[in-house]
Amino acid sequence: KAELKLIAEKTKKGYVENALANVHIPPITKATPEVETSPESKNKRPWVADDAVIPVTGDINRFAFPHRSRPREINYLYKDGQIWKRIANNTRAYDPDNNYRSYPENWQLAFAELQRRILNNQQTGSIQSDAALLWNLWNSYSTDELVDDLVIRCGLETTVEIALLALQLKYKPVKADVTTIIPPDLKAESLPNWHQRLCHHLSLASEDEWQRCVDKVLAAIPSLSPARQPFAALLLPERPDIANAMALRYADQNVPAMTWLRLVVTDDAALTTAEKYDFPPLYHDFRAYLAMLLANNGVRGVSRIL
Repeated sequence: KAELKLIAEKTKKGYVENALANVHIPPITKATPEVETSPESKNKRPWVADDAVIPVTGDINRFAFPHRSRPREINYLYKDGQIWKRIANNTRAYDPDNNYRSYPENWQLAFAELQRRILNNQQTGSIQSDAALLWNLWNSYSTDELVDDLVIRCGLETTVEIALLALQLKYKPVKADVTTIIPPDLKAESLPNWHQRLCHHLSLASEDEWQRCVDKVLAAIPSLSPARQPFAALLLPERPDIANAMALRYADQNVPAMTWLRLVVTDDAALTTAEKYDFPPLYHDFRAYLAMLLANNGVRGVSRIL
């Protein structure tokens, strides 16, 4: 009661009005609902643009597959006669007890000639017998030296012919299984060990000589099994149009070897065709493969690795 009486007296004297005048009442504002951030926005990163240029260092060039736009010096491994001594000691290079009658008819004479050459230490011979030798050393660590020997002895154009002939034969560790029948749906194979070395020589050729080699590759591709055609196309990484056309030509067929073309194709539809297959069997080519994807495509090459 005393409190109410005091308030009444103050109201009469105008104290309440003055008190209220000094009170700050914050303005009433409408509550705004909290906006949910989408997962995409939360995960947004400062990604590099697809067409951004990544400076290619010398290390990438050194490890990437050879390319005419990135020439690098070649250190010849050729030593007169040394490769032939190793071949003579390699029982896989020939078979003294084999008359080769079980081999494809159009290759029997070539293998028989190769055997005679090795036994007689005769380095020169027919192109087809050199192709038989290159095929025999498909996975050999001596192939770089053999390619150098062929380029010096026969010339680059003839060496390309030899390599293209070797691609006609199906690689098998057992000689009785030598055949030219290579089904298109054959599981993707690894690149032959001689492939990069030959590409290296091609990358350093004069423009005229290189163009003649291009013509030889183009002429030979139709004669190869679709399972081997990508290996021929990869000899010319500077001509992605060849790889593009090849991938699109076999887009509706099952040709697992086309997976190798993802290394050089530039057409989106061709890339889609190549990427529908499993990743190629890289083995010793793994570093060179990844380095070339980055060197050729910059950031966009990363997506071809995944």
